[in-house]
Amino acid sequence: MKTNTNITHTNNITKTTNNNKTAITRIKNWSGYNAGMVDRGSFRKLAKLAVKAIKKEVHSKAWNYHESAGRPKKYPDALILIIAVYREIFGLTFRGVEGFTSEVFHEFGVEIPDYSTIERRLGRLKIDLHIDKRRLKGNLYIMADSTGYKIFGEGEWKTYKHGRTKKRVWVKVHYAVDYASQQIVGLTVTIHTRGDNLEAENLLKETKKNLGNKSDNIVEVLGDGAYNTKALKKYVEEEYGAKLISPPKIKPKTNGTKFIGADSEANERCNKVGRDQWKDEVNYHKRSLVETNMFREKSPFGDRLRCRTKENQIAEITIKAMILNIWTNKWMPKYTKP
Repeated sequence: MKTNTNITHTNNITKTTNNNKTAITRIKNWSGYNAGMVDRGSFRKLAKLAVKAIKKEVHSKAWNYHESAGRPKKYPDALILIIAVYREIFGLTFRGVEGFTSEVFHEFGVEIPDYSTIERRLGRLKIDLHIDKRRLKGNLYIMADSTGYKIFGEGEWKTYKHGRTKKRVWVKVHYAVDYASQQIVGLTVTIHTRGDNLEAENLLKETKKNLGNKSDNIVEVLGDGAYNTKALKKYVEEEYGAKLISPPKIKPKTNGTKFIGADSEANERCNKVGRDQWKDEVNYHKRSLVETNMFREKSPFGDRLRCRTKENQIAEITIKAMILNIWTNKWMPKYTKP
């Protein structure tokens, strides 16, 4: 029998009510966490860090060495990247971010490119997710899921009131998130019709590339029912020596079988005790943190992409994930145990 659980949040207090018992958890580092949330809007501190990265790039050997003929770079990649970061954090247009950064970097004597140059250079950037590998300790549990970003279509309110009147186009973003550190350790971008199980192998390859030697510590890959395929189970076991945790599908009883999936052991256990108890036994519910992470990304940045070219859309999504990783590594609440 299921119990009713209600969760309420008030400032730094979380109340969980279960069977008329109330457990209270508090944020232990509220002052530091609150200051960090405020610090996200401190654009001058960000500018000072960016100036150091710009000077480092300009004085590097790669800046003065050109592999092909043509005019050398005038604006370093570090400058284009920080402009793109400002654009995402403050929700500016390309023209707006040109004016904004011109004011910010004026005191540092840094020349800002025009908006068309920013847009052209954005898709060529090599963007790192800023994964803090020091926080990847012990066994790694990788959670996989996907979400959509709208790139064209009517607004939600108009659609709700009058129905769809224009074609709605989305891109699909596949995420891999580390359970303990809650960092985004891999992502791929596809068309909206690409299945999660079909893209999972590419997502895990990207994750392995980003983690390097740390990928040897992966012990579990958790996904919803869409990831429950024999091909993916075999790949996870052979490539990582890890276990795929994905709930089997429910099928009408035929020959005594109710649950079917890639893992025969999970099928048998679900048939015996039910899928809800199996989820508790394998601690499957921790996979929900990947959905929390996607919510944390869409809350400050929205669920719509403003770029129109494929390369710029991928760069826009990757920059959102990079910013979220930086915020996660610097400012995260720590809760007391209920």
